[in-house]
Amino acid sequence: MAFPRLEHKGFLVSSGEKRNKSYTLPGMSLPDPEELFSTGAVNNINNMDLPHKELSLPHMESSLPHKEPSLPHIVSGTQTHRDTLGRLTPLSFSLPFIDSLEYISLDLRKKLEEIAKPAYENRRLEPEEMQLIIMKLCQSHYIRIDVLSILLNRSAKNLRQHHIKPLLDKQCLMMAFPQTPSHPNQGYTVRTLSQD
Repeated sequence: MAFPRLEHKGFLVSSGEKRNKSYTLPGMSLPDPEELFSTGAVNNINNMDLPHKELSLPHMESSLPHKEPSLPHIVSGTQTHRDTLGRLTPLSFSLPFIDSLEYISLDLRKKLEEIAKPAYENRRLEPEEMQLIIMKLCQSHYIRIDVLSILLNRSAKNLRQHHIKPLLDKQCLMMAFPQTPSHPNQGYTVRTLSQD
């Protein structure tokens, strides 16, 4: 394994345990669910459609401390936009994030509900069938555990213990926040070959 050696030499920093371990460069941090979902960090509308009014945002150069004048301004990554389907598009993720059914497009919501329908209507579903449904729901975006819970008509605890954990163990799913596996804002996506 190359990553543990790189970590031992100080080139990488790890978070998480065993198969859910993630590595970053020193000084960089993994996305934080508290930061991503904090009040004010998320726009509840598609802000790409909003006109920008530069004059309404005062920028007082003298009030900003600069230790190195040659460094560019770095805007905080907490401001998050939504795509045309209503999914969050945080800069720290390669895929969009479904954080609520309330904000996604009606077409996407209907598609997700149709995928989840067998689980929603049937309390006794074979684990393999439920896991297949979860994988379909998590395709091409991250989806928060509470959204999965609503779509599948199951508790988040039940989903985590009986269905998501086995999918994570088989490396079929990836967590959005591997450093906090049981966080209430945890999201999941299907692991693709390019993410290995």
